[in-house]
Amino acid sequence: MTAWIVLTAPAASTAAEFRWTAAQGPATLEPQSPEALADPGVLGDVYETLIGRDSDLDLEPALATAWQAVTDLRWRVTLRRGVRFHDGAAFTADDVVASLERASARGGGLAEALAPVRRVRRVDDTTVDLYTQTPTPDLPQRLALIRILDDGWIARADPAMPANGTGPFRVDRFTPGGAVTLVANGDWWGRTIPADPLGTTAPPAPRLERATLIPAARPADRLRLLLEGKVDLALDLPPAVVPPLAATPGLRALVIGGTRTVMLGMDQRPPPLGAARGQGSPFRDRLLREAVLRAVDMTDIDQRLFANQATPAALIAGPMIAGVPAAADIRPAADPDRARALLAEAGVGPAGVSVTLDCPLGFFLNDGALCDAIATSLSEVGIHTAVATRLAENHFPRVLRGESRFFLTGYQPLTLDILDPLRALAACPPTDGSPKDGFGQANGAGYCDPSVDRLIRRLADEMIPARQSALAAEIVLKLRDDVVYVPLHQEPVIWGARADIGLRQRADGVLDLRWVSPAPVPQGR
Repeated sequence: MTAWIVLTAPAASTAAEFRWTAAQGPATLEPQSPEALADPGVLGDVYETLIGRDSDLDLEPALATAWQAVTDLRWRVTLRRGVRFHDGAAFTADDVVASLERASARGGGLAEALAPVRRVRRVDDTTVDLYTQTPTPDLPQRLALIRILDDGWIARADPAMPANGTGPFRVDRFTPGGAVTLVANGDWWGRTIPADPLGTTAPPAPRLERATLIPAARPADRLRLLLEGKVDLALDLPPAVVPPLAATPGLRALVIGGTRTVMLGMDQRPPPLGAARGQGSPFRDRLLREAVLRAVDMTDIDQRLFANQATPAALIAGPMIAGVPAAADIRPAADPDRARALLAEAGVGPAGVSVTLDCPLGFFLNDGALCDAIATSLSEVGIHTAVATRLAENHFPRVLRGESRFFLTGYQPLTLDILDPLRALAACPPTDGSPKDGFGQANGAGYCDPSVDRLIRRLADEMIPARQSALAAEIVLKLRDDVVYVPLHQEPVIWGARADIGLRQRADGVLDLRWVSPAPVPQGR
């Protein structure tokens, strides 16, 4: 690794347009495909959602100017006037109805996001009502995932038709999985938006006329492109490059705590009926789970493996996720002596206990080295830990089938709201193996506390914000104090950029080209 982090000043850029590099380009320009949820930002610059995200990940008006819960089961969405698709077609309520119905019918993550919606009704050209099966307080966050298409484009259903969104950029050239060139949409509504009388910040008009994504799968190749002056920005770089990048004339490193929390999961399922005494997972004992928490020194691991760029975590979601009680997110310092005492209190003898830590390979930042460091820390206190690595496509299904007693996992809420990880990770897993409405869908630990499950379901139905905050805090603290998971850190989002390029970095790792400019843009509020 050290061979390619010896940096020299970047070559002069000769490109007239902004160029950036990411691990991959979009496989398709289909805005409602399963791949669209993992898009690095291209589709979001071409197609828009009813409700958007600003650079701080707060909800902001996009194709909708207002949204309100009229009753617990009906939301009214007011649409922006004067918007046109790239082909000149006017944006109306018909496009919203057709787009939401299409997303619901396609299956996958977008259909799951719209699962609570039982009907979408056009009220008039600029108003839509959404009727839900149950109270859905996070419907605005769900709508922020669904890109809106022209209803005529949907009706023609021709995959050869060019991309046709309402966003600030149009597609000029596209190679599936390869390079993409975007050009500014001179007719974008955000260029002519009137001053907001309420003082709300209007979306920035694009400062770029042309932007090209050049994919490079390997971080070393992305860094090389930056150094050679072939790109202005390189996304998703490893932590080791931050100090040398920051010291290189003409370049700068941008680092922000991410939205994905990496954690240890521990099997807490009850043993099968008729099982002999001592069978079942040892991690059903809270004392053993706390011993794991106390043994792992994330400050040391962060320094050695992540160049002090990761954010140590105490909760299953980090500070960039809405609804997280930030005051409770303080990870206790490592205390090996306390860990040994907890093991003794749990009845573990001097010989200790042996476990296997299952880890994905190449999925999280430095995941192999992270698992080895955790195993070393645990073994030193008497939790003798062997590491078993598997490819991610084998690791995660195995975890969800309940075949792992101790595993490395992580979660990045799509809705960027605390309800999402609570519902997925801490609700009781379904007994028939098929999660209903997302409850327990990522609960590989098999954790099930009926009282907590009831609280999560109350939170999922609660429409009053103050009550939402109180319920979320109660659940999060209960999970923390019961050591249901051992949160490790939020992975950092690390970019390298030319010093004369201005941009704002989002914690979810998405590049919003609206915020890119030839001169630096102030970060955040």
